[in-house]
Amino acid sequence: MYHFDWTVFWHYLWPVTALSNPLIRGGLISTILVSVIAQVMGVILGLFAALGKTSESTPIALVGRRLCLVFSRYTFTRTDGSVVLWPGRHPHL
Repeated sequence: MYHFDWTVFWHYLWPVTALSNPLIRGGLISTILVSVIAQVMGVILGLFAALGKTSESTPIALVGRRLCLVFSRYTFTRTDGSVVLWPGRHPHL
């Protein structure tokens, strides 16, 4: 049976020693940077899709509807509450 070495875990978890290691520090910075960029891009894309869906211009409305369809189609829950990995078309679409 494997014995987990907690001293290594706490050594790299403790901020003073973890941030002194360039690999841990670089990984932490990269993770935070990618998370912030993904969240900002998601908000901007979602805002444009929602506003485009309500637009009076037909091409913009079509693009907005298509973006909403693509991003709402691949969720992990259906409208009836059942959980699936890749759902088919939603009943309301």
